[in-house]
Amino acid sequence: VRWCGPLSMYSSQNAELAELHKQRLERQAATAVPTKLHLVPDREPLLIQEFIGRHLGSQQWPSGTLLGRALLSGQIPVHLQGARVLELGSGVGVAGLAAAQCGASVTLSDLRDLLPMLETSIDLNRASFAQGSAAVAAVDWTGVLPAALVGGWDVVLAADVLYVEKLFEPFLRTLLGVVARSEETQVVLAYKERSVKDREFLSTRVLPSFSVVHRMDLTHEGQTCELYVASQPLLLPTP
Repeated sequence: VRWCGPLSMYSSQNAELAELHKQRLERQAATAVPTKLHLVPDREPLLIQEFIGRHLGSQQWPSGTLLGRALLSGQIPVHLQGARVLELGSGVGVAGLAAAQCGASVTLSDLRDLLPMLETSIDLNRASFAQGSAAVAAVDWTGVLPAALVGGWDVVLAADVLYVEKLFEPFLRTLLGVVARSEETQVVLAYKERSVKDREFLSTRVLPSFSVVHRMDLTHEGQTCELYVASQPLLLPTP
């Protein structure tokens, strides 16, 4: 092997490239125009900050938008006014922000890198929250669940969260951790099938983890997803 220079040179170059990439993302964030979503006629539109192509979670996905619309229109049998709501895998936060417009106190959670984007969307929509509110929390499903998020939630939202197989079990552990075996918490899961494996995991691991599960289908302008409202969690299953 022939070395062309000291290893420190490559470390220095990598650091410079990382800094240039960071600056480019900051410029992109500064110039990005929020997307205006008119989900329900009698509600204020949601202003959503997104960065298409940067990250899977930094752009809208149909199930999250369908869930947000269903919450605002009252299609889902959950009480949001004054409720404590946690959204897992918020992404751009459509569902969580919709819940805040309905008067809920919402915590939108996702990877730390996505939180500035979510905070921007919260600031853009704060005036439309009426009696609701929204905040963010960093949650990595593969890591330790923050103690502040364990238990005490009236509703837990999740949309389009089953798509990366290696995250299936971490997601379920996180979900059952935040529910903390509370019989009162309602889990609202919007699901779009993408593979045989995610369908199998939903059917054999996620839904059987709850004693009560109700299903309904959401449809709007050609977009569809399944919606599950679950409660009364069972013991944490062993993979």
